[in-house]
Amino acid sequence: MKSEVIILLVALALIIGLLIRIVPREKIKEAQLIFWFSQTLTWLVQFLQVAFDFVKFPFREFPHATNLSFSFHYFVYPGLIVFFMFTYPTKGHRVKRVMHYILFSIGTALMNDVLSETTDLLTYTGWKWYIGAIINVLVLFLVRQFFRWFMKKTTNPTGELLN
Repeated sequence: MKSEVIILLVALALIIGLLIRIVPREKIKEAQLIFWFSQTLTWLVQFLQVAFDFVKFPFREFPHATNLSFSFHYFVYPGLIVFFMFTYPTKGHRVKRVMHYILFSIGTALMNDVLSETTDLLTYTGWKWYIGAIINVLVLFLVRQFFRWFMKKTTNPTGELLN
């Protein structure tokens, strides 16, 4: 079995385990909302990266269907964003919240850089890890703002979620 397949299977298993562990049963709907909106944004970013030839995906799950990577941008990254949102420090100093964005974004970008250097899952052709970190901050910020906006629209005056 190719190392890329093993990496994808391990990543998928880790994300599934992480989501089962981090998302409480009563918050599954919120996790789904975050996950689906994240899929939209990560697909758009990935599509633009490929369209402008910044990134190539030599190993793809569906090589005849698309030039995009499926598992990472449709499952792993949205799962990581759900993890980001469920561990986001809503209380506390602003520095703590900013550091949450920065550490998460840099960690994800560096993970991509390592994958680019060591596997055929992706190849950077005009992209640097720090550009990815900046894009990650933007995606996380957009997801957070969308989620906050959506939740304002679905709460009652006492602040409890409606069923």
